[in-house]
Amino acid sequence: MLRAAIASRVVALASLAGCGAAPVLIEEPPALVAYNRTRAASVRIGAARCGGSEPARALHEAPIAPGASLRVPLPAGCYDLVAVDGSGEVVGEQRGVALDRPMTWAITR
Repeated sequence: MLRAAIASRVVALASLAGCGAAPVLIEEPPALVAYNRTRAASVRIGAARCGGSEPARALHEAPIAPGASLRVPLPAGCYDLVAVDGSGEVVGEQRGVALDRPMTWAITR
């Protein structure tokens, strides 16, 4: 039974591979994936455009719990990023981040 299921999937894959179509490359839009690896009960992420005079704006409403992650889509560009804990203390910073595809940031303090 298991062999038959595996064999049918192999045949299906082989038939797809032989159809002559070129593989399609799907590019993901720019985004920040932030992981809270701190001991802080919660972390919030802020971002500002590089070289701008405006303060970092919050990227999300809900805080990121310890061990959790958050994906935030952003327009392509250069960003200064800041992570703050529940008391407002800075627990991580990234300056001059060129965001043109998804980026992972592990906030470790």
